[in-house]
Parts: sequence; structure tokens; C-alpha cells
Amino acid sequence: MNHTVVWAGVASRTHLVYGASWIRELTRQQPGDVTVEMMGSRTFFGDEAITPAVVADLLPDHVTVVPWSNAATPKDRQLWMLSVGAVGIKPWLRLHAKNPGRRFEVIVSDEGLGSYGNWFSRREAHRRQGVNEPWRSVRTSAVETATWALTSTRWPLHVETTKGWALNKPAADEFRRLAPEPEVADRVVFISQPWPELGIMDESEYLHHLDDVARASRAAGLEFVVLPHPGEPRRRFDHLDVAGGSEMAECNAKALGAKLLAGASSTAMLNLAAIHGIPAVRVGTPQLADLDRKLAPRQASLLSRYAAPSLSPEAFGRRLSQGLGF
Repeated sequence: MNHTVVWAGVASRTHLVYGASWIRELTRQQPGDVTVEMMGSRTFFGDEAITPAVVADLLPDHVTVVPWSNAATPKDRQLWMLSVGAVGIKPWLRLHAKNPGRRFEVIVSDEGLGSYGNWFSRREAHRRQGVNEPWRSVRTSAVETATWALTSTRWPLHVETTKGWALNKPAADEFRRLAPEPEVADRVVFISQPWPELGIMDESEYLHHLDDVARASRAAGLEFVVLPHPGEPRRRFDHLDVAGGSEMAECNAKALGAKLLAGASSTAMLNLAAIHGIPAVRVGTPQLADLDRKLAPRQASLLSRYAAPSLSPEAFGRRLSQGLGF
């Protein structure tokens, strides 16, 4: 059987890895010719173009990657829609209109920590992205309903079992396959987030917080390195050591070789801890504590599985100075 996979909603390389793991599993379970059609791309606080060449680099060599076209998919090819985080209503309607009366499976891969939220946490995420009411609630409800009604298969990284959270092995293995040799050192890597851009705290407050965590780390004899979010200006961290490179956080050699990860409630820190087994701790502020209170129960449970509960920079420093683990 030959396959056409229409991929919608990609906004980052991490989204590509989640989806690539499903495509790789498809080629293993149902061998045949596979063409991936990229239905545009979007970015969230980042400027990297998700081109067909970037996508092709992550997929098996025999998979062809092309831009989405207006032509109907031939009847002799099995048609799939691969959607990031939720079912995109507009992409689904466009694909349906191009193939009237045609049944196709809809696979929903992770977008990150947000995939484990609920209606309230997703509406809050839309608020941080600048969506105003009443459209914020309408949009959240519409996407929730479409995802419930149209999803054929969820393809998560994290799976909730009767024994707690576990990893979807093919998805985790996709990240491990891309990981470089770690640069091992007695190092704290701070996984930064674009809080000033999201309006959570201003830049001076955030830099003060980073400096507090840096001092606590260095006082314990540990190197301190910041791993910036792709959407943050690098000049923000000119006074600090930065884990450079354009690769994903999950594939950063300094982060992979760190003694400890620190940060807030971020997908990158969660994935590094879960996939690679690196100890992680959340270091918070009053503004970030409010974000934690708004986490959905499944998000809070997942973070607690892999990252120690949030500490103030002072408490973080005391734990480090006493040689206590996280």
C-alpha cells in the first residue's frame, strides 16, 4: 500500500520529531511508497522556516516530502492527515474539499506540554498568545470539539498508564536517534522561556531571576549555562554563558551532559528529563507560581513525574550547597 500523509500545524523542529516518529512507524508497519505533503507551516516566537528540505532530513530516505498541492490524492494511495496538537479545522476542511467523499485517518501528534491540558489551560494558552474574548473561548471550544470528533489516533510522547506516566518508545527513540554525544560537566543548564514576550514578567525581572539562579549554582561549584528558547533575543543573555547552536533543546550537547536542568514548566525541560533521564528541578518566582496554579491536572502530574517541585532561588541554592539530589 502506498501512502500520502498531509502534515498540518507544524511550528517547530520538535513538532517535526513527534510527527516523524509516527511516519517512521507507519513505514515499518505498512511498507510502501510514502509521500508527505506539508500544508504550510507556522512559527511561534521563532523565525526558522519549516521547509520540505528541513522535514526530509528527519525522515527515512525513501520518504518524499513536497509542498501541499491542490490536486486530489490518487485513489490508489491511502490518505492520512497528521496534525500537531489538535485537529486543525481549516486544514481538515481544505483536505476534505480536495478529496470529497474520501475517508482519511487523522493522527494527532504532540505539540508539547499543552497537549496534556484541558479546556481551561488551552484557553489560558490562547490568552498568552494574544487571543481576546469572546473569540478565545469560541476558538478553544471549536478546536476541542473537532479534535474529539475527528481524531482517529493520538500519537503522544507521554502515555498515562495504570502505573503512572511512561514514554511512547518510538517517539522517544526518534529524539534519541538525533542526540549528539553529550558534553559532560558539573553544569546546571537553565531552560529559558520567552516570559517577557508572553507578558508573564518584564525583562528586568526575568534577568534578575536568572542571576539569582546563576549565583546559587556557582556557589555550589557548578557551571551555569542558559539554553534560550528559539523565540528569545540572544542579546538578553550576553552577560551569561549560553549553550549555543540552532538544534533543539532535546539535542543540545551541553544540556545532555548537564548534572542538573533548571527552569519552569517547559516542554524542553520535561522532554530532556523524561527521554534522557537528566535530573530536573523547577525554580520559580511569584509570577511563575501563578502559571503553575493554572496547569491542568494531567500537566501537573506529568511535570511532577520528571521534575522536582518548584523552589525559590534561595531554596534551590540551599539544596545545592547541602549536596542534596533532586
